[in-house]
Amino acid sequence: MNQPYDNDPWNASSTEPAKPAPAEHADDAEQSAPATTAGSPTPLSTLTKTRLALAWSCIGICTIALIVLQSLGMEAMQDAYADDPRPGFNALYLARYATGVEQIVPGEAAAVMPQFDETVATTPFPVENQIRSVILAGEIAQSTLDSKLNDLRALREIYPGDADADAELILAIYETGYTPTPNERAGLIERHSWFGKIAASYNLPTTDSDHRAPRRSAMIVFLGLVALLIAVGFAGLAGFVLAIVAIVFLCLGEIRGALVSGPTTHRSAYLELVALFLVFFIGLQEMLTGLSMMPAILVLSALPLLWPVVLRVPWQQYKQDMGYHTGRGLFREIGAGLIGYLAGLPIIAIGMAMMYAFSYFLEATADHPMQYEMMDGGPLGPWVMLAAAVLWAPLVEESVFRSAFHRHLRQHRGFGGFALASLVSGFVFAAIHPQGWLAIPTLMSIAFVLSYLREWRGSIIPSMVAHALHNATISLLMAIILFA
Repeated sequence: MNQPYDNDPWNASSTEPAKPAPAEHADDAEQSAPATTAGSPTPLSTLTKTRLALAWSCIGICTIALIVLQSLGMEAMQDAYADDPRPGFNALYLARYATGVEQIVPGEAAAVMPQFDETVATTPFPVENQIRSVILAGEIAQSTLDSKLNDLRALREIYPGDADADAELILAIYETGYTPTPNERAGLIERHSWFGKIAASYNLPTTDSDHRAPRRSAMIVFLGLVALLIAVGFAGLAGFVLAIVAIVFLCLGEIRGALVSGPTTHRSAYLELVALFLVFFIGLQEMLTGLSMMPAILVLSALPLLWPVVLRVPWQQYKQDMGYHTGRGLFREIGAGLIGYLAGLPIIAIGMAMMYAFSYFLEATADHPMQYEMMDGGPLGPWVMLAAAVLWAPLVEESVFRSAFHRHLRQHRGFGGFALASLVSGFVFAAIHPQGWLAIPTLMSIAFVLSYLREWRGSIIPSMVAHALHNATISLLMAIILFA
């Protein structure tokens, strides 16, 4: 066991350290030697210092490379979809939400129309955008339909040949009551997705299943988003109360950390694990591209977790260092993860506010590639992305950044040691995500909460549970908008 620091409210009370495992090679002999005094590690050998320096250099280089590569990748994806004439995520979200509102509270959705027009105006497809504006106006703003049809005619003259057949069909549907043939309907749906279903069924009887289906799905989107918003509101209120209670208890010394601080017995193994993970993460993404390669990337990038075992760290010591245990009981640790995530919501809200402030002042936007992968990943795409977000990320990322990296960094006592460990590991954690540099404040705030759970409970289970809950909420929101 590692030497804990005495009388540290951020750590468990001191316990008698276990005897070190027998050395299995020369470097282990030096690394496994017990500290001479509590909190005073054995001086490092030249070999260990060299390995630590190489690991830190690798982490630094990889972090910078990831920030650059992820930002460039996000920009490239946004540019690719900006040149895609199909409706984008934001257009689908606004249109389906507004149509759902209209189904439940008629006459209340027209206010969304200007926002929708502003959103689609950012893409270089004026005729296609106007076609969708006409379709949405036919559902939520009938008073503007005639003017939008006139605008569509004007745009056809300015951009002859652009979506000409679709424009002609839309004019026929909304002016003459024409009902598209099955082939025309299939073409509208292929090029305009949900909008095509709405337009193709516009003149069908309201009792027809083809007429009801896209409008019912819009109502499900609206109700689902409202339910999710209510749940988030209650969670935020509960989190605010829990955060205050946690701060009071912490100040009173009623909350004591279970993570033992101080150097690990194998001084470089866990830092090298992080460095190897980053190398694997970058290399695999560069060599294996496309959604079909995602499962291979996810599996292979987890291999560095075994690095301490390769270095002959005793299995029981490895599990203890990584937090691979049930702490005070499996269900209590799961509950701690849920409660801790709620208590951390105010911190996450601060990170999100910082992101939106940067977005406003720098006139930049943060985006999530999951929405694009879900839209274009085929029938398995959503499931692969869901597995990556809700299973792989909580298991592997928490193992790397909270189990290994945070534990390695937690060599100094008190809140200062915790803050240093959580901020450094949180920054690298934020860098590996593909949302780009603008999302770093939000991702670091999430990492801070996850680090505190690791610190509080010792077991990695609460951090994994909180991470899974967060990602599942985001995934559910995207799935409702795209597939409900």
